[in-house]
Amino acid sequence: MKGVSKACGCPLLPLKNQTTGHAPRLSDQGEDIVDEAIKLFRANVFFKHFDLKTPSDRILVYLTFYINMALKRLEGCRTLTEGTKAIKNLSMENVYVPGEPGFSFSKIFPPFGSNKEAEVIRDYFKHIREETNKRLLNVAYRANGTPNKWWLAFAKRFIAMFATPANQDVDCCLIPESPFYLEGQGGLFEFIQHRLKENGHVVIVVAEGAGQEYVSNAVNAIEEKDASGNKLLLDIGQWLTQKIKDHFEKVKKVPINMKYIGT
Repeated sequence: MKGVSKACGCPLLPLKNQTTGHAPRLSDQGEDIVDEAIKLFRANVFFKHFDLKTPSDRILVYLTFYINMALKRLEGCRTLTEGTKAIKNLSMENVYVPGEPGFSFSKIFPPFGSNKEAEVIRDYFKHIREETNKRLLNVAYRANGTPNKWWLAFAKRFIAMFATPANQDVDCCLIPESPFYLEGQGGLFEFIQHRLKENGHVVIVVAEGAGQEYVSNAVNAIEEKDASGNKLLLDIGQWLTQKIKDHFEKVKKVPINMKYIGT
């Protein structure tokens, strides 16, 4: 973007600042990247893929994950006052930058080239996170201070589909909104076999809530709810790991090495 400074491969986009910080101020007070991230959040989390078309999309991905983190902090907060306290310090916590071990998006952000560049992008991240906190509270809670269920419902969603741009080694994302099956043409087993033949390995991300019908039938689970009345989701990870292993070792007679990482 013409006239906009850059750091770590992304433009330091101006904001219509409601808080003081290091981001440049948007001159016309129109829609900025924080507005865009909040406006598109509920639609974006249902996408299986997110293609980076411009450098600005890196900031959009970063903010989408941050909004998800903030919503998880707001879960259970019954009033705007409680919510404000819950995310007050989130903008300053664990603000890693490209090139540091704790940064989640090393596949799409070039690392910093100098300590000065690292501090510039860190300060920018802190500012846009703080701006996001303030504006997110305005939509997550109504004018009377009560929670907006259409927003806070997303606190329980793990947006695994955004792991694809964050880590381009991901081959497949299983999500609740897109039913899948294991066997037969077009099934998960066939997909895994194809990827193993092509690459010698396959990485699968399973979103919270995916494949509940399979694991509940397998273990004859009785539906349970948490203290807030929300349905408790079953852990499909161990079950799916065993099904994949059994299919290839017992049916296909192909030995495979598997690693399951739960969260």
